Amino acid sequence: MKALKSSAYVDGSYNFETESSGSAVVLIINQNNRPHRIAFQRKYTSLKLYSSNISEMNAVKTAIKSSLSLGVTDLTSYYDWSGLEFFSHKLNIKPRHDACQCYKQYTDFIELKSKSMKINFVKVKAHSGVKFNTIADKMARVVASI
Repeated sequence: MKALKSSAYVDGSYNFETESSGSAVVLIINQNNRPHRIAFQRKYTSLKLYSSNISEMNAVKTAIKSSLSLGVTDLTSYYDWSGLEFFSHKLNIKPRHDACQCYKQYTDFIELKSKSMKINFVKVKAHSGVKFNTIADKMARVVASI
């Protein structure tokens, strides 16, 4: 059986006026369908300092959950914040990250889901005109501003 592949462009944003975080995913299955677009907003009142990071990590987790629900076994996640790949490795979680358990939870999630699917990370330059990355960025900013 051939592996079902997907590409996900993920982004997160924090809006200081609304104190809201936005997460967005543009998910493309096997490069032949219209992309799925997923965006959502959350408020992290006690974790404002980490809100942008949390929203980026939540976008990746959403891309993984959505891909798995569609039968995907190979996901490539395109991102512009280097922390997404960095914090996917348990060895990179240091005592200084204990202030926000989100990093450990993200690492544990990636490790668990990696048993069910292949997860790849590809860094793209932010605001460089990469079509689906630009769309994910705009979606995250819009939902954070609501």
